Amino acid sequence: MARRPLLISVAALALAGTMTAADSYRASIETWRVQREARLKADDGWLCVTGLFWLKEGENIAGSGDGAAIKLEEGSAPERVGSFVFRNGKTVFFAERAAGVTSNGALITTTEMRPDSEGRPDIIAAGSVTMHVIKRGDHFGIRVRDTKSPFRRDFRGLDWYPVNKAWHITARWVPYNLPRKVSVPNVLGDTETQTSPGVAVFTV
Repeated sequence: MARRPLLISVAALALAGTMTAADSYRASIETWRVQREARLKADDGWLCVTGLFWLKEGENIAGSGDGAAIKLEEGSAPERVGSFVFRNGKTVFFAERAAGVTSNGALITTTEMRPDSEGRPDIIAAGSVTMHVIKRGDHFGIRVRDTKSPFRRDFRGLDWYPVNKAWHITARWVPYNLPRKVSVPNVLGDTETQTSPGVAVFTV
C-alpha cells in the first residue's frame, strides 16, 4: 500500500511532462504566427508592396501621372517623381526637384542605386512611397512599397488551421558527400541553379 501514492505521483509527473511538451509546441507555433503577421504589417513587409516594374534600357519615368513606366498609385506620389536610367546593369535615379525625394532621410537630386543582389539595396522615398532595385536572374526591376497601402490598412489577420501536434515531425538529415547543383524554377518563369547540401528524410 505504501507504493501506491508513489506510483500515482510518478504518473502525475509523466502526464504533466506530456502536457508541458504539448503546450510548449502550441506556444511555439502561436508565437511564430504572431511574428509572421508582424512581419507582413511592417513598413518593409509584403502588405506594403504595391508594385513591381521591370526596367528597360534607357529612361524609366516614375510617378502617378499618365505615361509613367513605373506607375504609382494616384495620390500616393507626385505625377512625376523622377526617372530611373538603366544601362548595362546599372541604375541611376534622377529626381524631380519638386517631388522631395529622399535617401536615408536626405534630399537627393541623383543617385546610383545598388540592387538587392549586392546586399542591402539603396532605397529612395517620396512621401509614403519607397522604391528600390531588385535583380532576379538577368532581370532588373523596381519594387514599390507604400506604408499607406490599402492591403496593409485593411489587413485583419491570417486564417490558420488549429495547431495539431501530429504535424510536429522530426526528420533525419542526410548530407551529400559533395553538394549538388539543383535547378529551381522561380515566379518569373526562369530557372535558377542553387546548391543543395543534402536531404531531410521523414515519414508522414
